[in-house]
Amino acid sequence: MSLLKIINSMCPRGISHSHRPNTRDVNTHNNVLGCIICKPNKERTDFVRFCEEYKLEKKINLNNNQLFILSLIFSSDEFYLPIEIRTIIFDKCEYKKIEKIPILLDLKGITHMWNCYQCSKFFIEYLDKKSCPEHLIPRINRKKILY
Repeated sequence: MSLLKIINSMCPRGISHSHRPNTRDVNTHNNVLGCIICKPNKERTDFVRFCEEYKLEKKINLNNNQLFILSLIFSSDEFYLPIEIRTIIFDKCEYKKIEKIPILLDLKGITHMWNCYQCSKFFIEYLDKKSCPEHLIPRINRKKILY
């Protein structure tokens, strides 16, 4: 799926917009760099953004050494637990590691930026500045900003 199709397949959340070409008198597009939509350029491939809401949650289970140590502890006289209860505890022993990941100009990244209140305003303005004025893409309605 092309970048233009991905961008036009969704609407930004929380921003009054219309899918139209750039109708402003002054084009903010920098012709030296080229359009990020129709020409793959360095700015397009180097695009990286971070958001508090865009993260990867990893479930991490106990490894064999940790399970062995726990089984030794729970089989001792002082902390003895029956094997059935140990099995339940071992099955539930996991923790989550939350890792911030970069937002890229791909389907997953664009979907997040359109659905995130924090990213949608940035991304719609970024597209307006870095794309050709002829592209029919979501562009902000300057009269109505919902937040």
